[in-house]
Amino acid sequence: MINSTNIQATKIEEGQEVKVGTTYGNLSKNFSDSAMGTVKAGGINGEGTHTLLREGGVTQNAALTSSVVDLDLFIDKKVEVKGETNDSAKAGWFMDVGSIKILE
Repeated sequence: MINSTNIQATKIEEGQEVKVGTTYGNLSKNFSDSAMGTVKAGGINGEGTHTLLREGGVTQNAALTSSVVDLDLFIDKKVEVKGETNDSAKAGWFMDVGSIKILE
């Protein structure tokens, strides 16, 4: 079993490695939406700063943005993101990430 710890986003320092089983971000709020997948740089059709690649192919991917977590720290990591869905004109799903947990 993986030990789960929680770290506020402001506690991540430059050069610090993110760790499996750790949740980063806003931990004081319960977010209504969640998804699992792998974080990639670049949004979907100009929406978001990153993309969450999910099982099921391109139509299941989510565009991501966050003012709480530096998503660049999680590129190529399998994660669970929690946040709130935003309106989207170009992406099937556009999420503002509030917290992110490293799965592997």
